[in-house]
Amino acid sequence: MNTTRLVDITGIITSGSRGWASYYSDDGALFLRMTNLPKNGIKLFQRGKNMSDREQVIKHLEIIQGVVNRLANNSSLIKGWSMTMLAAATVFISNNQQQSQYILLCFLIPVLGFWILDSYYLWQERIFREIYNDVRKKEKTDFKMNVNDQKSKPKCKWYNAFFSVTLITFYIIEAVFIVSAFLIFEGGIL
Repeated sequence: MNTTRLVDITGIITSGSRGWASYYSDDGALFLRMTNLPKNGIKLFQRGKNMSDREQVIKHLEIIQGVVNRLANNSSLIKGWSMTMLAAATVFISNNQQQSQYILLCFLIPVLGFWILDSYYLWQERIFREIYNDVRKKEKTDFKMNVNDQKSKPKCKWYNAFFSVTLITFYIIEAVFIVSAFLIFEGGIL
């Protein structure tokens, strides 16, 4: 890889913007604005001209995979929050002297809310996995991630995510646990 020093490709190097925004232009002299310049240098590409078509497809796949990873992480966080709420519900129900059906609803409604939110992230994850599958079959890419093209696919329907086996199992078990704890502590079994 060729290495070029910034001083060789531009006439001005400065340590801050100091009003340079008025000089931004799509043509003319190179203007590079960057914060936290790494010591090992930077890689400059001119709108993909230096990347082969296959490298662009790989870069596009990396971007999509990053989105999928963030969505999966959000789903995992929601399950953690839901389990925390389940533990709080158990403690609250066991310590509450006056049991009311409204307390039960106060804990079942958030379970439903977490289920809906988790299914949204699963739905989005499935859509981006389909985008990934479409892009990996291409020879060239335009870096578009058209979500609307994927929504017509059967796997990419929101209700399919909501009624997925994993989410049904997880959230039904939570709901059953809360109802069971309520009935046990209400009846004084423990």
